[in-house]
Amino acid sequence: MLKQFEPVSVKEQIIRGHAAEDLLANPLYKEAISSVREGIIHGIESSAMGDEQSHNRFAIALQLLNSIEKQLKTHVETGKIAQIQVREGPVVRFRAAAGF
Repeated sequence: MLKQFEPVSVKEQIIRGHAAEDLLANPLYKEAISSVREGIIHGIESSAMGDEQSHNRFAIALQLLNSIEKQLKTHVETGKIAQIQVREGPVVRFRAAAGF
């Protein structure tokens, strides 16, 4: 089971979102992820048909690689939502105070 982390502030969500976005856009990161993915796929393709243990290990490796990218994309989206909350927070409070 994945470890649950402590909630972070809206400011920290924005900072982490920017950092994740920068990382995902980094050419070296893209190259590394692509290279690892290609290596895993090559391993699947070159392993023997009956080698279930190797196939399972490669499948798990591919799932983990995809999970890393998904987690970073989640940080980007969370940061964007946090930015919207910060930007629209005063408007929402004004509407609530005005009875809208």
